[in-house]
Amino acid sequence: MDLADIIIQIATKYPWIIVVLSVMGATRIVFKGLFSMAQAYVDSTVDVADNEVLIKVEQAKWFKTVSYILDFAFSVKIPVKKVSVEVVK
Repeated sequence: MDLADIIIQIATKYPWIIVVLSVMGATRIVFKGLFSMAQAYVDSTVDVADNEVLIKVEQAKWFKTVSYILDFAFSVKIPVKKVSVEVVK
């Protein structure tokens, strides 16, 4: 019995596993892609204001909570760039 047969048997007996794995994969693709594109956009612009906005968002409590929930529930590790930029109010 090879791996493909085992996967087919598990999927046939427990179809919800396929749904859970599909949701996890789709969530990882969407969120990691969005945050990577946002970081790449901010890095590519000359304006410092968008860097400050992204830093404020990444340091916000709601963002950290959402990141933790995504990481715990779906194993989505949102890329956060460690930058030491002083934000002046």
